[in-house]
Order: sequence, then structure tokens, then C-alpha cells
Amino acid sequence: MESKGRLIMILIAGVVVAFGAIAIYSNMSQEPAPAPTDAKGPGNVRVIVAKHDLTAGTLVQVPQDIDWDTVDAGAIKEDSLKEGSAKLENFSGSVVRHQLHAGDQVPAGALMRSGEGGYMSAVLDPGMRAVSIAVTATSGNGGFISPGDHVDLIVTHHIKDTPSNDSVVSETFVRNVRVVAVDQMLDNPDNKAILAKTVTVEVTSRQAEQISVATEMGKISVALRGIATVDPATGVTVPAQGTTLNGNYTRDTDISSALNRDTVSPHIRIIRGDQTENMQLY
Repeated sequence: MESKGRLIMILIAGVVVAFGAIAIYSNMSQEPAPAPTDAKGPGNVRVIVAKHDLTAGTLVQVPQDIDWDTVDAGAIKEDSLKEGSAKLENFSGSVVRHQLHAGDQVPAGALMRSGEGGYMSAVLDPGMRAVSIAVTATSGNGGFISPGDHVDLIVTHHIKDTPSNDSVVSETFVRNVRVVAVDQMLDNPDNKAILAKTVTVEVTSRQAEQISVATEMGKISVALRGIATVDPATGVTVPAQGTTLNGNYTRDTDISSALNRDTVSPHIRIIRGDQTENMQLY
């Protein structure tokens, strides 16, 4: 019996050793589990990208035109605007220097901000000119004109109906032109009233000449246009941007009936010897 018990113990020990060996082999044959990755690893670096195609000269709006996007670390370009070194809001109102395609990483030199050299020339449409007009609080529409608004230009000057009579005439000589700057401000993000001394408008070369002549003729006033493109009362589309002279004007006799020369006509008296003659001038 004693020898039989020993045999049973040996068999049990052998089975335990066999299972232990199998377990050790199984653990050795398994591949090690991958180390956990950091959720904030290098693949989550953010850069500023173009949300759609942007042509040179585009005035950038944030976040409609550019925004943050996550880019793999290996695909980030050296000169891209990266989170931590650039702030997205700082590029609102900037101008695109060269074309960007949708999804392109925005290089540091691709956007020109207000105050940087060459910004004004980048804002202008091809072939257009920038002309500054001196204004007062009254002629500049009380400070409520901001960059991006559209305005008409009105010149008020004196004309001689006769050698002895002056008339005051006012006429709109340029219509619907874009304001690109008020004083030195090329944007007005806070929409505050600006009591400016100059207003800079975008015009054609011909209109630039007309403004130069009008400045010598008399006083130029700036009339702010509404943002609507169709007159709701008539359904008529407003004049296209940059429309010029249409032949309409207003003179002093249209304002004051006291100046109506149809009711009061000047005359002179001519005396020849003993004869007197009254002569109407016009």
C-alpha cells in the first residue's frame, strides 16, 4: 500500500509539472501587448489650413476661410502656422499673398496683416487704384463709414451763370465705390464710429482723375450706400460698382425758390441823352 501511495503522489506531481511547463511555454510564445499611446501624441499637432480655395488678394475672414486642423507630425511643413506659435484670430482681415488650395497648410508668409508693407496694394482688385479724400465730420457721414462700405461721391462747387451771378451746384460724379481705408484703418472689427480726416476709396484710373479734378473744383462729400443691391420700393438694381456721371445735378434754384430767376429777373437802365431804356439781362 505504501508503494502504491508513493506512485500516486509521483503521478500527481508529474501532472502538475506538465501543466506548469505548458503554461510557461504558452506565455513565452505570446507577443507582448503594444504599449498604450498618448492621446496627445505627435499625431495631434494642429496647424492653420485653408478651408476652401483662396485667390491672391482675398480678404480673410475667420473661421470662414481659415481654421485649425489636425495634421500628422510627419506631414507638417516647417513654415506652417502651428498652434502655440500663432493665434487664428490674429489673421482676421489679413490678405492672401498667393493662391491657397482647400486643405493647404498656411505658411507664415502667405497672409499679409493690416499695417504691414504692401497691404493696401494687396487689398485692391486688379487694375484698380486707391485714392484718399479729405473729409470732415459732416462730409464724412458723421464717422459711420467703415472699410468695406460702399459710397457715392458728391462734389459741390460754384458756377457762373453770367459774369455777375454765381450759382451753387451739387452733383454725384462717382457711384458705388468701395471704401478700403478710413484714416490709417483698413478694418473696423468693433464697428465703432470713426471720426476720420481721410477716406480712401477703390476706383478706376479714370475715376481717380475725376476725383483729382473735383477736389480742385469744390468740396467733396461722401454718401454712404445701403448694403441692399435692389431697391425694395422699385425693384430696380442699384448702379454697378464704379458707375460714373449720369448727367443729373442739383443747383441752388432747386433748393430755394427765392433764387428762381424766372420770377426775379435782373435788368439795367440805359440813359442816352434825354431817353431812358430798361434792358433785361436774361
